Amino acid sequence: MNKQVKEFIESNAGKDKLRGRPIRLNKQRLIPNNDNYAELILFGDLHLGYPTCNLKKAKATLDYALEKKAHVLVMGDMMESGLTSSVGNSVYRQTLNPQKQMEAVIELLTPLAKAGLIIGYHEGN
Repeated sequence: MNKQVKEFIESNAGKDKLRGRPIRLNKQRLIPNNDNYAELILFGDLHLGYPTCNLKKAKATLDYALEKKAHVLVMGDMMESGLTSSVGNSVYRQTLNPQKQMEAVIELLTPLAKAGLIIGYHEGN
């Protein structure tokens, strides 16, 4: 890591620029001292609640992460959340309302969160 990057991290660690607050950087060591690598799963665009959502495959991926102790970066767009003001026809095609979608995503991700395997969550578009 070059000196400029190191100085940026040190000066901004613990701060957050969201809504006018300074930047906060989360630092987490993914590689235990006795291992040579860490497995990272990028998980997103589930669109839970839309008819084409492959919930079975999503659960299998998250079960794998739990079993292998792989870290997960949630990439966003986990729910469909179609509203009458949304572009497209998803509001008429979704299989769950937005509240039920949120509850299902929380249920899906809770075991990973309790295991400390979620290293970040990008909310999406």
